[in-house]
Amino acid sequence: MKDDLAFKDICFFNNGKPTDRQLQFDPTNDQPVNPAALDAWADRAAINVGWAIFDYLKTEGSAGKWQPAKNECEKVYPIRQAQ
Repeated sequence: MKDDLAFKDICFFNNGKPTDRQLQFDPTNDQPVNPAALDAWADRAAINVGWAIFDYLKTEGSAGKWQPAKNECEKVYPIRQAQ
């Protein structure tokens, strides 16, 4: 999953939309349009990320289904021996 898709899917789950005016920044001063709404969104996004990690550990991790690290491609694509 691409990082930007994970961000969108997890952080915005039951937490507004990326186009919500209250979550935007004012281009004239680079300040949030509604700081309280942005703080509330960030709190909910953190809860969503925590829940996603918990759920992954509970379901995939406890079943031993760990995703290979970026330097473990041989687990996904085993090296075939020449015959």
